[in-house]
Amino acid sequence: MKKPVGIFLASLAGCELLAFSFVYHSNLDLYQTLTDLAQAGHRVVPTGSVRSSLAQVMPAVYGSLFVLFTAGILISLILTGLAMMRKKSDVKPSGTGFIYFLPFLTALLVSGLLLVTLTDRSIFLRTRDYLLLSNTPGTALNTFYYTYTPYASQAINPPVKRPVKSCWIDPEIPHQNRLASQLSRFGWFTTLKKNHTAFRIEPAQDHTLIFWRHQKKILSVSVDDFHQDPGQYLKQYSQQTDAALFVRFLCAAGLFTGLPLFFFLVLFWFFSRVCCRFISKKPAMWISGSMVAGVTLIILLYLAPGKVPNDTEGIQQWLLSPNTRTRIEALRAIYYQSRDIWQFPAYVNHPGSNRSRAEKYWLAKAFSRSASTKSIPHLKQLIQADTINVQSAATKALSTFECDRASATIFMDLMDTSPHWYVQQAAYTGLKGCP
Repeated sequence: MKKPVGIFLASLAGCELLAFSFVYHSNLDLYQTLTDLAQAGHRVVPTGSVRSSLAQVMPAVYGSLFVLFTAGILISLILTGLAMMRKKSDVKPSGTGFIYFLPFLTALLVSGLLLVTLTDRSIFLRTRDYLLLSNTPGTALNTFYYTYTPYASQAINPPVKRPVKSCWIDPEIPHQNRLASQLSRFGWFTTLKKNHTAFRIEPAQDHTLIFWRHQKKILSVSVDDFHQDPGQYLKQYSQQTDAALFVRFLCAAGLFTGLPLFFFLVLFWFFSRVCCRFISKKPAMWISGSMVAGVTLIILLYLAPGKVPNDTEGIQQWLLSPNTRTRIEALRAIYYQSRDIWQFPAYVNHPGSNRSRAEKYWLAKAFSRSASTKSIPHLKQLIQADTINVQSAATKALSTFECDRASATIFMDLMDTSPHWYVQQAAYTGLKGCP
């Protein structure tokens, strides 16, 4: 047992070094981009302490943990499995390894079926709402996650999905202002430094635009075609220059396969260690496998969505319930059904001092579905919450309303003072919608 664990930990350490290097390089590249854009007069995020942290080591270490616990765990499990398969004694049906393998494989299949049949896309949000935000250690982990995952997402996202990019436009290209305006709509901002940009746009003799990445020609398009549909050609450019595609694939595969498998392995190891103290090894393995499947079932049933009524009166009763989870499920239903939260004024106007963090988050999301300006004072209050999720959701919801001077001031203040990248990005999006 010690040797597989050693192989796994050594693989994990190697993956962390690669992940850190990947994220740190991305951070430094973004820091240089933001510096150049600021010198060119653009107002972009992140700003303040978040921007300066891009040049620091520890935020890259923390951000790389997302890559580590998804892609890293998957790679380490594969390498450990391959190393163990080289030992013929571990795969003989009569050997010790088979005693462990068959019960664990059975537990893995049952638990996998439970995951497939009892979960949907909301499983991650439900885990956050009901397992993390309901307690202090979980809330701290949630804050850590939302503070540092932007560093990883910035690194693994394709260029078109990164909020801020730089480009250089050849001065000989006519109507530069129109071209720069169209590019800025998709997060590409012009800078005066030719050699430190994501791409360069230079003219050709046949009145076409040539997109260069370093010394490589990526795309050629006529001026008229680009002006007609810039998003299409920027997407093509992004696809052809997406250097993080493989890393992104590994992260997604690790999140949905490697991480659950690691969870099942740890549970099986723990239960087997306990059971072997009281009974012989073979029945202990089968009991451990059954307990893994049982724990998985209990967790999934606990996180399962409630059957919220579809009628207004039924939802009103759920919203006024003394049970926090019942109210959260009602707010979630209001958001996904695109109902107006002001159909339930008794709940909205009720003092919210006892509302949980998850409830405030879904209340902010529900306000984003409302067209009533009565929501704005409530959103301004939610922006002052102590949780990144709530602040970000409330800021995004505020941006769905017509921007006035007061809202623009809030957005600018959050961009300049918030210590959280997620909140700054939400405020930046809102400010872009202001006249």
